[in-house]
Amino acid sequence: MQEILHNFGLFHGWKDGVEYNDYSTAMGRGNSCPSAPELWRLGWATPLVQLNSTSFPMATYKNFTLPATYLGPGGVMIKIQPDWLGELYTKNMYLALRVKMAGDRDLNEELNGKLSIHEINKSMDNRFLVDGDPKISFIAALDPGSSVPYFNYKLHLLVGAFDSKNSTIIVTLCRFVTGLNECTANTLKITVATLASPSPSAAKSSPSTTSTSTKSGTQDPSPPNHSRQQPGLGQGGLRIKFTEYIFRQ
Repeated sequence: MQEILHNFGLFHGWKDGVEYNDYSTAMGRGNSCPSAPELWRLGWATPLVQLNSTSFPMATYKNFTLPATYLGPGGVMIKIQPDWLGELYTKNMYLALRVKMAGDRDLNEELNGKLSIHEINKSMDNRFLVDGDPKISFIAALDPGSSVPYFNYKLHLLVGAFDSKNSTIIVTLCRFVTGLNECTANTLKITVATLASPSPSAAKSSPSTTSTSTKSGTQDPSPPNHSRQQPGLGQGGLRIKFTEYIFRQ
């Protein structure tokens, strides 16, 4: 498929500065459909929303229900043009949910049910007629329940519940100037119960709940603790552990 897609103007996928190292696309080392920015450049899919300084208010959390790319072509990615960075604005960011279904049935399991993040040279992405490799680069695949501040983009990204029945995921975003404390919402409550719905690749069967008898009667055991520590994340993002955030104006 890679050689065929070259004829449509696509270049190889990148990760960490290494060509071919993107496993989320046939343009790298994967066997799946093209990544979100590649689908956009091919004209095969369109964004759910396109965010820039005009369409994306400062310091306010915005929620989006993002369908998986295989459900396209319409509204299956979030395209971010961080022009609020001024002279530091050099790349666009794409967010997309990837699920092992239909054309993505051969998707790498490590990407299944997660939010894939790519970045691309903004000059080439904003003008299709510019020649050359836009270096579409894979940044990360985030699990449901992730909370990641990308300081190089001045963005706070939270990944909510994955709906395996409808193949959608909740994405919450806020842009800031210096830090997360600027971001507010009327009542934005994010809990592990609603956010940390496991991806298909990480899902495990829960142990059955049994009752324990005591001298005073029957007592149900305490529910298991589902909070988990997320590993560190590079590429300008610091992943942080959380159990509950409440933001108020």
